[in-house]
Amino acid sequence: MNIRYPIVVILLPGLLTCGCSDPSRLGPSQPVSLRNARMQQAMEASQEVLRDIGFSIDKFDVEKGFVKTRPLSGGQFFEFWRSDNAGGYNFAEANIHSIRRTVFVNVYSDGPQLMAKCDAQTQRLSMPQRQIASVSQAAGLYTRGNSNQQRLQTQPEQDETMTWMDLGADPALETEILRRLQKKIAALEGM
Repeated sequence: MNIRYPIVVILLPGLLTCGCSDPSRLGPSQPVSLRNARMQQAMEASQEVLRDIGFSIDKFDVEKGFVKTRPLSGGQFFEFWRSDNAGGYNFAEANIHSIRRTVFVNVYSDGPQLMAKCDAQTQRLSMPQRQIASVSQAAGLYTRGNSNQQRLQTQPEQDETMTWMDLGADPALETEILRRLQKKIAALEGM
């Protein structure tokens, strides 16, 4: 019996179910309830969730219930420990383009309970193209380095026109962050 057949039978359903559907078809994430949580507890939990995913915190204000992260570049296929690419489409996009995400978490009171809302904004690096005068120039078009480390090298005119383009929200990542936040709050309640 050919060994490839069982491997294909096992892997094919998994590949088909993970999908690469465009997350723009998803609606915006909905705020979630943080049952029985106090503001300080909810803010610390949101900070832990964001750090667990790999984000570093830029602004943290307990009184306003606001957390903002620094931009985080999308994880690549060889960074299997990263969890900032929620879904197949985001994983593929981060491996094809230079992607970065910034997350905002807002914790607020809605009557007697706390609610959490998440906004994950995605950007893609846009670099102007350089002219290739010969085939030998193609390999070092944007990078310079050695076999151990490559470096991005741009011309001054490219630096002026290089920009991060807004791609909008990432509802899959927002939903994942809110799910983890609810799970962390529930675990704290169980203690």
